[in-house]
Amino acid sequence: MKHTRDKSSKRESARNKPKKRTQVVVQSFEDQLVAEIAKEHLESEGVEAEIVKDDAGGMFPSLQQTGGVQVLVAEDRLDEAKKILRQKLK
Repeated sequence: MKHTRDKSSKRESARNKPKKRTQVVVQSFEDQLVAEIAKEHLESEGVEAEIVKDDAGGMFPSLQQTGGVQVLVAEDRLDEAKKILRQKLK
């Protein structure tokens, strides 16, 4: 009996987990400051955003020049995010 309850609780737990949203790059920037501003514009409009950069943990900021600083949003908000950034970053 206990084994059955464990399986049942695992299924409930899996059902109650929030679904992970796929994130996509809305725009890349050469400068982290501009990326931060873009992120703030998006979040002020209710679009969650995240910044991704590869600069070796801050040790080599020049690496941002090669890969850029990327702003990510949920895939289902991509069109909305692009529109916001077009309007705000003229």
